[in-house]
Amino acid sequence: MGKFRYGLGLIIGTISAMILIFLFEMVNMKLYPLPAVYTLNDMMDDSKVKQVMALMPTAAFVSVILIYAIGSYFGGLIGTVISGRDKNWPSIVIGIILFGSGLWDAIRFAQPIWFMAGCLACIPFAWYGYYCIRK
Repeated sequence: MGKFRYGLGLIIGTISAMILIFLFEMVNMKLYPLPAVYTLNDMMDDSKVKQVMALMPTAAFVSVILIYAIGSYFGGLIGTVISGRDKNWPSIVIGIILFGSGLWDAIRFAQPIWFMAGCLACIPFAWYGYYCIRK
């Protein structure tokens, strides 16, 4: 039962973090809308996404890093509760998965190097989610 619980905590923690990140990013798109010449359909074309990223303000990137940090924290917290609160590795793996996801997008869409480094925040924030709720 223990391995199942750890796996379930890992899966549900990761999914819940990704859902939270998605919801916050939708709010972020209202705060930092796409330039008028681009539509949401343009976001399916990687070359157009790279053009849009070059036009976005620095604050938009900072807010995305904060969104990933918040999502990582809650993903680590949820993963820890489900896995039984005794091991920290599910939260760390959640942080690594979210870091990889953020890094993949950052590389794919040619985002700034400092943004890629900022994606590392996922790991300690996910661990902090464990730390706040551990036994």
